[in-house]
Parts: sequence; structure tokens; C-alpha cells
Amino acid sequence: MLLPPPPGVPAGDVVHKILSTLQADDISRCIKGDSLMVELAKKLCFKHGHDQEQFRTLRTKLREIARLLLEFRQTSRNEKATLSDIIVPSKFEVLLTAVRSLAGFDKETHQYLTPSLALKLGHSLKKVAMLVVSKALIDGNDVKERQARDFLTLISENWDWEVSSHALRTLYQGKRNNPKLIPLTSDVVLLSKYLKQEAER
Repeated sequence: MLLPPPPGVPAGDVVHKILSTLQADDISRCIKGDSLMVELAKKLCFKHGHDQEQFRTLRTKLREIARLLLEFRQTSRNEKATLSDIIVPSKFEVLLTAVRSLAGFDKETHQYLTPSLALKLGHSLKKVAMLVVSKALIDGNDVKERQARDFLTLISENWDWEVSSHALRTLYQGKRNNPKLIPLTSDVVLLSKYLKQEAER
């Protein structure tokens, strides 16, 4: 039995089904209790909701953003902060701190414990900001539109310097430290001969 849907979500809708299957914790409560988060869920579900194989990916994306919002609340010392409060230029530095904390940024090595999360959050934040721009245009909210567009400018001009470059370097270093071992040609030949001999027995 599905739990009651959040406001604005029809009962039995794909969004309702996905949100109802989220693990019951602070993260899922954060998702269901934030109107912009629910709007993001609607957009993601409209794009991928026809494919049930994408449901896990959708839930993961939503949980990543919700985890960031929870981290942002701690960093900003504002327990009532919403996802919309993140998409504000004046909060960009606080957001960077929250992203680094969540992804495990090391100030000495400038590497991340989870670099892929840092990269994915950057992509998701752009989508959220564009969602805010669209809603502001529809509502005729010039202030929100300008804030979101300015936020996108900050992301475009600063995210690579502040986040992506270090995350990509961490991934590259990880691959260098864990190279994939390719078998020698001689080993492949020996294995092939052995298998052939076994097959002829």
C-alpha cells in the first residue's frame, strides 16, 4: 500500500510510486517536504518514468540532492533552509562548503573521498536552477529569475575551478593507483593451448 502523496502529486502517479518506495529516513522526509524537490521529481519522472529500470537512478538522484540540502542546512545553520534557498548567489560559498563536506574533500590533498558525487551534484544543481528559472518565468517572478540566472553564471564560471577539477583529478589518481592488469600474450596462448588440450581429452 502506497503512502499518501506529497501536496501537488496525484495519488498513484509515477512520482507518487517512486517517492513511496524511498527508504523512510530524514532524506526521504526532506524530499517529500520540499516543494522544489517534488517539482524536480516530477520533471525527472516525466523524462524517465516510462522506464522502470530508471526508477533506482531517479531515487538516487533525488537522495543525492536531499543529502546536499541537509548538509547545506548544517553548514548555513539554518534548519529550515529549502532547496530554493540554495539557488541564490549570496549562498554560493556556503553551497561550496556543503558540497565539499558531503563529498569528503580533503583540504590538504585537494582530493575527494567520493569524487563522482561532487561531479553529479554539479549537474543536478544546474537542472534545479533551470527549473527555478522556468517557474519564475511562468510566475512572472523577476527576482527569482535573476537570482537563478546569476546562480547559473556562478556555476558556469566557478564550478570547474572550485569542484570539478579536483574531483576529476581524484578519479584520475584512483585509476593510476589501481591499473587494470592486462594478461600477457604468452599467458593467453598458454591458456588457449590448455583449454584446447582439455577439450580433446
